[in-house]
Amino acid sequence: MRVCPKCFEVYGNDAGFCPHDGTPLSGSDDQYLGRTIASRYRLIKRLGSGGMSLVYLARHVIIDRLSAIKILRPDFGTSPAYRERFLREARAVNRINHANIVEISDVGEADGVAYLVMEYVSGESLLALIQRAALPWPRALRIGVQIAGALGRTHELGVIHRDLKPENVMLTHSAGEEDVVKLTDFGIAKIVDLPALTFSEQLFGTPGYIAPEYVEGKPADLRADIYSLGVLLYEMLTGVLPYDTKNQSELLLRPLTEEPVPLSRHVG
Repeated sequence: MRVCPKCFEVYGNDAGFCPHDGTPLSGSDDQYLGRTIASRYRLIKRLGSGGMSLVYLARHVIIDRLSAIKILRPDFGTSPAYRERFLREARAVNRINHANIVEISDVGEADGVAYLVMEYVSGESLLALIQRAALPWPRALRIGVQIAGALGRTHELGVIHRDLKPENVMLTHSAGEEDVVKLTDFGIAKIVDLPALTFSEQLFGTPGYIAPEYVEGKPADLRADIYSLGVLLYEMLTGVLPYDTKNQSELLLRPLTEEPVPLSRHVG
């Protein structure tokens, strides 16, 4: 198939240019692009991918509304445990209903595909922002307060995110307001009053953002998210993580034995 990089419409392999805007088409071997899920969500662009899922931009074929759709990878689709973990994200987000958390509007399985339909956030990730430069403290504070508010509501309703990191914080604008936070990806969230999944005691999260007591094998609770928020605040102000290493194992182990690099070394 061939895809227009401007309008994301999908065409056959014999097409050379988009008939709508004349843009040269590019090739794609993505098995999902151009498909219509559940007879109404047409996948028009891949937005990202993770360990067990793919995320696409989709257009509702009847009302023309854009959404983001997360699809469980086919190699995980036959596992009841992974399917339950995937669908549990919808249950977690549905509990919360907060302005700074991406909304999930639909969930289901169709044509052998398990999917979540999410609010499409037009903007950039906090990661992309930090990679350009550290933030002035008023901007970091504005973003941090919104993340804290979303986590407060999450914890109040018995949900622990467990994977708070810059990639999972989207920034958009609304009603003239900039840096509106949308917290995403509750795929490994822990719902306190639901039974644990079979693999729920594995170490979930991202090195550099995982609380040290969790690395030691203690159960994750809401304090793990607060630790991750502290790392995010440090990273927004400095552009780097609190521990001076990029080695994944050291990012896990150093917080057990060392103090973080003082903020004053990065911020005058």
